[in-house]
Order: sequence, then structure tokens, then C-alpha cells
Amino acid sequence: MIELSGVSRTYRGPEGPVAALSGVDLKVSPGDYLAITGPSGSGKTTLLMVIGLVESTSGGMYRLEGRDTASFGRRERASLRARTFGFVLQGGYLLPELTALENVILPMRYGPWPRRVWRRRAAELLEFVGLSNRASFRAFRLSGGERQRVALARALANDPPVLLADEPTAFLDSGSRKRVLELFDRLHREGRTLLVVTHDPAVAERARRRFRLYDGRLRPA
Repeated sequence: MIELSGVSRTYRGPEGPVAALSGVDLKVSPGDYLAITGPSGSGKTTLLMVIGLVESTSGGMYRLEGRDTASFGRRERASLRARTFGFVLQGGYLLPELTALENVILPMRYGPWPRRVWRRRAAELLEFVGLSNRASFRAFRLSGGERQRVALARALANDPPVLLADEPTAFLDSGSRKRVLELFDRLHREGRTLLVVTHDPAVAERARRRFRLYDGRLRPA
């Protein structure tokens, strides 16, 4: 499904180019569960954004479903990103004035679902993450753990085959962290592909394969 060969990503810094990724090789098959660890600034988030087609490579080759992503135009990248990937980011990034249900509905506006099913599907996803009783709560009234579970429901809105999670349990209490990780385990059992970036060894241990990124270079952990 996902194949990176010698991928690099370089940014312009005030003192010259800065390499965030250097010669990264990675293969991800459907149904994989990967954890990527490493210190802050090692390139973990950059790698996730490259895989999720948010950022482009500076070198090497990234193939998605056998196709070289360098050939994709802006619209095709956006379409593939919406269809293939669900993102769970640190802190959730919900719109605070919208309800939990409305936040989950947002990505459906750009997905395959007809408008008439949006509310029903969003309600089903909130039930999946155990938050049916918070559907009408505005996001700013939710706890950190609840916001993260709503973010997970939103990431699943368009039924993407791949879930990309960046520090999904950061700043959560132990109970909230446990609930989020149990949901990840369930998604994996159901066949979803998961790539999780984390500082937390307990989170990484749940993955089937583990890697460590250091100074932009990826190695098996």
C-alpha cells in the first residue's frame, strides 16, 4: 500500500537547508500497525505528513498503491488524501464552537457520503468511541480525552483505510489514554492500517512493528 524508497525532506532554514528526513525506506502493507518513536525534532511528524500527502518529498520515491506520488497534481493529492487517510493530531484540533456531532460531520462534506446520512453516520461514530452522550456538547466543553476520541471519530468519518496518528495520547490521563489505545486495537483487529507517532513506550508496544527515527533516519526499533 505504502512504499518509501530513499525519501528525503529538506526545508530552508535561516542558515541553509535543514534535512528533516534523510534516505527513509519503509513499506506498509494493508492491515499493518506501526509505531514510530524518536526524540523531538527527529522528523516524526514530517514523515507522517509526507505519507499523508500533506507535504511532498524533496528526494527519493514515495509510491502509494503502486503509483509514484510525484506524478500527482494538487487536486489528485487532495482527493487521495481525503479518500485514503484519516488524521488524529495531538490535541484533537476540533472547532471549539461546534458540537461533537458537527465536528465529526465536517470531513463528510468532502467525502463520498450523501448529505442525508451525515448525522446518522456521525452519531454511529460517536457511539463507536463511546461518546453518544456528548454528541450535542460544544467541543470546548469536552475534556482532553473526550476531544481526542471525537477527533478519532472525525478521522474515521470517510472510512479511510489508513489512520495516521501524531502523539494521540499526549497530555491524556491514564484512563483516557487506555480508552484511546483500546479503540486503536479494535480498529487494527477490524483491518484498518495504523501508523502512530509517539513518545510513549507503552503506546509503541501495542503496535505490531516499531521503528525509531533519529536525525531524519528511520531504523527498526
